[in-house]
Amino acid sequence: MFEIASSPIEQIDIQKIDLQDPFYQISNQNQLNLLCQSIQQMGVMHPPLLQCKGIKYRIICGFQRIFACKEMGKDVISSRVVKSDTPQHICAKWAVVDNTSQRMLTPLEQSRALTLIETTLPEHSSIHAVAQQIGLPATARAIQQIRPLCHMMQSIQQGIANEYIAIPIAHEITQLPENDAYCFAQLFENLCVGINIQRELLTTCTEIGKRDNKSITDILNSEPVQTIMEKYADDRKQRIHYIRSCLKELRYPHFSKLQQQVETAIKNLKLDQQTRLVPPPYFENNIWSLQIRFNTKSELNHCLADVSSKTDKINKIIEQDIHI
Repeated sequence: MFEIASSPIEQIDIQKIDLQDPFYQISNQNQLNLLCQSIQQMGVMHPPLLQCKGIKYRIICGFQRIFACKEMGKDVISSRVVKSDTPQHICAKWAVVDNTSQRMLTPLEQSRALTLIETTLPEHSSIHAVAQQIGLPATARAIQQIRPLCHMMQSIQQGIANEYIAIPIAHEITQLPENDAYCFAQLFENLCVGINIQRELLTTCTEIGKRDNKSITDILNSEPVQTIMEKYADDRKQRIHYIRSCLKELRYPHFSKLQQQVETAIKNLKLDQQTRLVPPPYFENNIWSLQIRFNTKSELNHCLADVSSKTDKINKIIEQDIHI
């Protein structure tokens, strides 16, 4: 089925190749410098595969090789040419196999490949069977997660390609109004955080919006958020910290007030630098933690004595927390 060696190799005028037809294109448009250097030294090792369509040739596989040759100023390129009546679903499989046989496809490339196969698949054929046959994700869950990616708005695709938007998060923000989805894509590009913080920010903003009847766009373009973005434009870690704190304060004003009071009270204790008093997460219970770092027995004794001398003050902080 994938035997194309019988297709003749011809010297094809690059001007006769339709470079504007991306129907079978799967790969991302990459920088061509390395490929140009390789072609300069070794020539085109694997001829592109073309199909004659009217007065032009349609590219089935080898887009990057053809673009590289054009950029190098070449007039012709050695190519294999399949019959003009070769069915689309066969050409689609060739296009996918040409890519999967050389490297691991990115999620967006897998999405384009699955979409191409689905678009050209003959009636009553199984996309799962074909996907497995040609090296694409083949389970129902994998196809459901991957296939829609190439249909998402460009800013989300860019986030997936550059790995600052996780695929599960991309699916969630795609369900939002376009302006809101775009704002999230911009935020994640600006912060470059992992999936857990992405989900935290998404959830927090969504909950604020529902409670206050505001759009995500209004929340992320609000003065407090934009002030943080500008103030910490050159410090990503600070930017992340203050954006999370700002949104958490908007979402949980009572908790934020309590947290600030407790942090101030702990700071006023002036505990030894090697000692930390840690409140319960989100003040959901009354279990506090005391963390001590030490290298020697004398350091430990010093820290314990310091804590012991401030037990009454620590107890007041805990009681304050309980009664707020």
